[in-house]
Amino acid sequence: EFEGKTYELVPAGNYKVGQVDEQGHWTGDDATTGKVIEGDKNVTYVYKLKEDPTKPKEGDVIITYVDEKGKEIKKPRQDTPNSPYDTPYNTTEEGEKPKTIKTPDGKTYKIVPKGDYPVGKVDGDGHLESSDPTKGKVEKPRSIITYVYKEVKGDVHVHYKDTEGKTIKTSVVDEKDQPVDKDYDTVVDNRPKTITTTDGKVYELVPAGNYTVGKVDGQGHLESSDATTGKVIEGRKDVTYIYKLKEQPAQPKGNVYVHYVDENGNTIKQSVTDEFGQPVGKDYDTVIDNRPKTIVTADGKVYELVPQGNYPVGSVDGDGHLTTTDPVTGKVIEGDKNVTYVYKLVDTTPEKPVTPTPGKPEQPTPGKPVDPAPKAPAKATPVKPAQEMAQLPNTGEESNVAATAALGLLATASGLALAAKRKKTEE
Repeated sequence: EFEGKTYELVPAGNYKVGQVDEQGHWTGDDATTGKVIEGDKNVTYVYKLKEDPTKPKEGDVIITYVDEKGKEIKKPRQDTPNSPYDTPYNTTEEGEKPKTIKTPDGKTYKIVPKGDYPVGKVDGDGHLESSDPTKGKVEKPRSIITYVYKEVKGDVHVHYKDTEGKTIKTSVVDEKDQPVDKDYDTVVDNRPKTITTTDGKVYELVPAGNYTVGKVDGQGHLESSDATTGKVIEGRKDVTYIYKLKEQPAQPKGNVYVHYVDENGNTIKQSVTDEFGQPVGKDYDTVIDNRPKTIVTADGKVYELVPQGNYPVGSVDGDGHLTTTDPVTGKVIEGDKNVTYVYKLVDTTPEKPVTPTPGKPEQPTPGKPVDPAPKAPAKATPVKPAQEMAQLPNTGEESNVAATAALGLLATASGLALAAKRKKTEE
């Protein structure tokens, strides 16, 4: 007894003081048995006022609201105050089981669907099955019905497209998993005036108007998408901005041409283009690929770069470059640059050995005596002697004269024959 009232240990259960076990012991304190330690131990037992047998039994019904982990998100609500046992109660009436709950810190919760959660198993009414029934009769000092909720969150995504609806930039998340009704503003940090794509193209926000993609307002915002500013809702919002390709001023461009001439300035090879239509300021180098050491012309002539020096065409440096023309390396300028290399002809005729020609007598020129080359004497051909004439009587005169005349005729004939044969041979 205490102050004239009688109390008794409570049965196991959840009370305002906390969880109580079968011994009536408050589990939030030290164990009911154990060993003494240095200092203090505190063991607490929980009691309730003992009912007067002459008085009808009464009980109340309390509703609690927790999140998926069992954390209280709203103060408990009394459905039925102390009422006699068998008094009917119903915790599903309006206001007792709200679909959504908004907490003082601005968060919004909604009742969970049927399923298993960290707090326990929940039925189709969002009711924690381990708690007391949502409807029934008062049958104990306190009945506790628990409803389970989850925080409602939302996202805001921003998209960037051209007038045809083609994406030109990866979408960004303006708000991620934010509580419902939180303010958002995509204009402040996610509405760039221009966008440069990976391929170097520049886009700008379009003015208000009708485009293939749809109607666009003065902010470049596609009106058929979610508002550029507002409040987060459950799920997601999608805001779209529309851009067009920005007109770029004409970029000044230039060319670099390379020419090939001989020492006198005559072209020996068709000119080549080292750079064409390139932006001003781009580096060029004609030495690497457009300065051959030798050039072979269509007619087979071979030319080579001249050494440094002065030539009829002008002064040439150590690169074979005509110094009065543009530099061999440098930067492109607006317009043209002309680089000239100078070459000289290479003597490629090989020395051929001279084959001696056998001597040939000159042809005689009319009116001019010619000394014939000495010839080997012709081999004398034996002449068969003519048949001896009948020997005359040796008078000492006529026979000798006749013999002498015959010999003279024979000698003359032989000489003429030899002369004719020699002439034919010479011819």
